[in-house]
Amino acid sequence: MAMGNIDQCIEKLKKILEIDPKHFDSQLALGTAFMRKGDYHQALEEGLKAAVLSPENQMAQMNLSMFYIRLGNKKKAEEHALKAKLAYWKKQGSQPPSTPDKILKQDIQILSQTPSHTSMIFTKKKENHDVSPIPKNK
Repeated sequence: MAMGNIDQCIEKLKKILEIDPKHFDSQLALGTAFMRKGDYHQALEEGLKAAVLSPENQMAQMNLSMFYIRLGNKKKAEEHALKAKLAYWKKQGSQPPSTPDKILKQDIQILSQTPSHTSMIFTKKKENHDVSPIPKNK
């Protein structure tokens, strides 16, 4: 997926899920792949499947929040962002702050931003395996 082979990635993830429909990491990645492709409805469908497999998984909940933002459903996005925060706090053995709404609004604001056209992805060079930045959208 990092190399930009989204369709190939989707095909391989679907094959894994045919063999093992409960493979959480593949299900989670499939939703992300559809989001990267711009198919937010399919991303949401796959993301919901991942959340069923692991309802308290922070990443599954954050993905759902991002998918709902892309689809314009801010209320659902906030709901899943809060679930992600609660999962994080629970995993850390922490108690949520008495006012999680302020933190949640900051997270939603960050998720709602359009990525910069200068965003970078990193891949390995084939000839010497060095890591070098490659501008996104080029």
